[in-house]
Amino acid sequence: MEDVSNRFPYDTFTIFGDFNMPYADWNRDLDRGPSCSAKAGSSRLQAEFVKVVSNSLDFLNFTKINDNHNVHGSLLDLIFTNHNPDKCRVAIDPLLPVDDYHPPLLLDLVIRSGSVQANTSLNHNTRSDFKNANLSAICTYLGEIDWSNLLTTATVDESVDIFYSHLYIAFDYFVPVKNFKTSSFPLWFNRDLINLILAKKAAHAKYKRTRNLNDYLQFSFLRVLTSELSDQCYSDYIMKTENSIIANPNRFWVYVNSIRQINDITSQMCLGDKHADTNESIANLFSNYFNSVYTTPTEELEFQTALFDVFDFSFVDIAAEDIKVKLMNLDVNKGARPDGVPPSLIKSCCLALIEPLQIIFNKSIINGYFPSVWKMV
Repeated sequence: MEDVSNRFPYDTFTIFGDFNMPYADWNRDLDRGPSCSAKAGSSRLQAEFVKVVSNSLDFLNFTKINDNHNVHGSLLDLIFTNHNPDKCRVAIDPLLPVDDYHPPLLLDLVIRSGSVQANTSLNHNTRSDFKNANLSAICTYLGEIDWSNLLTTATVDESVDIFYSHLYIAFDYFVPVKNFKTSSFPLWFNRDLINLILAKKAAHAKYKRTRNLNDYLQFSFLRVLTSELSDQCYSDYIMKTENSIIANPNRFWVYVNSIRQINDITSQMCLGDKHADTNESIANLFSNYFNSVYTTPTEELEFQTALFDVFDFSFVDIAAEDIKVKLMNLDVNKGARPDGVPPSLIKSCCLALIEPLQIIFNKSIINGYFPSVWKMV
């Protein structure tokens, strides 16, 4: 359990089980001591086991919430949780015949989405720091390139490749690479809460070393403060997110993405009694489905001439001013696409990018061919 808790330190857990520990004396007031201790008359092995369980529960901030003894006065079935729990009670309408040793229990669990899978340490990464890029140098570099000579005889795909190669050269020279640390704490954690969590961990480590009651009381006090502040920070964050949906919808989607557990497409799909677990077989299932619902037109349309005979695309010309207007209207708050070029840089270097883009756009229209790379962007 400690391994799982370390991997997901800010998730909440509830453990159910028949621990079969009648020799354990459970503490109802955790502010006054460990979670449990061995009853008088317990064997040395039982006492050691109780001590291990108690230390683990205290370390993980787990609380026992089942106080419903069986007909023999023993407490065998235990429920532990590390969040604010509802009290457990005996079910009045059990689904199965009642076992004298294991009374049927009922517990209402409120599942709150919002955990973040992260390690306790900070993740070190690097990225291009476009905010501190030398935009003037990038514009100068791109503006001095003879795009007409480079792109005129190239194919559409070759032209796009040449364009990106020079763009990335400019990035290498004039965009600094920045080391950054991504916090493993959830989005709604503020600095006060983070400091309190660290203080609580330090207090708990001190208590484990000293086994002093005062140290335990300090740890318990910090644990209560941490829980209260965590709930308050979460409520404040949700309120701010809801109030800013219209003005800043990006904040809402940042929150949604932070709690999304699975981003990949499912690995298995089925259609009727057919199952697929590979990309090809899944695609074939989609093909079979759409083929089954497709209706063939009753009247077939006959085209006497090809589309290119009806309309001559050679007369279409995308003007530089049209490109400029589109580039200047880009939303700089949007992130970079898969090509790694942020809208803010495109907008800032607009004048230097117009010529190569105009050549590529018009070449694409004349040839009736859309660049392969941009199909993936």
